[in-house]
Order: sequence, then structure tokens, then C-alpha cells
Amino acid sequence: YSGRALDFDGTNDYVDLSTPTFMNGKSAFTISAWVNLDTAPTTANVFTTNTELLLGFSSGKPIVSYRETDNTRNRKIATNALSTGKWYHVAGTWDKGGDGEIRIYVNGSYVAQSYNDGSASTATVLKDATDADIGRFTSGSEYFNGKIQSVKVLDSSLTQAQIQELYTQQDTVLPTGVSA
Repeated sequence: YSGRALDFDGTNDYVDLSTPTFMNGKSAFTISAWVNLDTAPTTANVFTTNTELLLGFSSGKPIVSYRETDNTRNRKIATNALSTGKWYHVAGTWDKGGDGEIRIYVNGSYVAQSYNDGSASTATVLKDATDADIGRFTSGSEYFNGKIQSVKVLDSSLTQAQIQELYTQQDTVLPTGVSA
């Protein structure tokens, strides 16, 4: 499985995705990836844009964050840290048209959040991004130490059943009901 993953050293390895206009103006998202932590990070990012659409880790706990056009920052963090040396499927979803909640999933299961530092927002779409990276924060910090595979960033909020499909059928490109 790890033969298809990128191995990041936590110091200076990352993938530059350039200008990610595909998410500009969207009102929903899903970010998912397979990860294997070499060390428990204080802060590290799996995927991020310069406007804080991100899937990453804080104190070893999965975190999902985004910033809306009115500059409201919303984020949630899972309750439990992940162990090092094990593969996990981690996903985060948000849908402004639904209940507006960020959801975090680990290995297909919904995990509780410990906080949300955003307030009610009047915006309905994600703030436009001009840069995106895998393996670090776009400013050149918070590098990931471990392996990352199968990063997916979608402009829709997947259901728990679709997240479970990505977890249980590891080679699934897109879950049932989602088209490119």
C-alpha cells in the first residue's frame, strides 16, 4: 500500500499544486487522504490553500479548516490523536447549504469535534485561493512528517456512506453518486 504514497520528511518536502481555482466560490467541500504519521505533529498539513482550506493535524488530532469570503475562519478538530506508524483514512466535509457543520471522519467513522472557533457567517462560499500545497502550509511551514496517499479535494460534501466507501474500497477514485 505504501508503495504508492509520497513520503514527506517533515522538514522541506511538499507538492505545489499552483493556483487551485477549482474551489473558488464553492459552498461545499470534501477533503480526504490516506495518511501514515512518522511522528505525532504539533501542527502539520496534508492539504492546504493560502486561504486556509485545509486538512491537517494539531497535536496529532485531525483538523479541518476553511475561510469564507467574509473572512470568517471556521475549523474543527477531532477529539483523539492518531497513532504513528499506522495508515488512516482521514476526511473532512462542509456544506453551507446543509447544516453548515464541518464533519471529520477517521477510517470511515464520524469523530466528535472538540471546538469550532468560527462564528456564524453571512458568507455562502469559500474565499478564493491563489496557492495550494500537499504536505505543508502554503506559507512554507507546518510540514508533514510521514506518508500521504490519494488526496481528494471535491466541491461537494460527501455523505458518511460515501466516505465509508472511500475507506473500505481503497482504490475508489470517486464514490458512488459523484462524477468528475
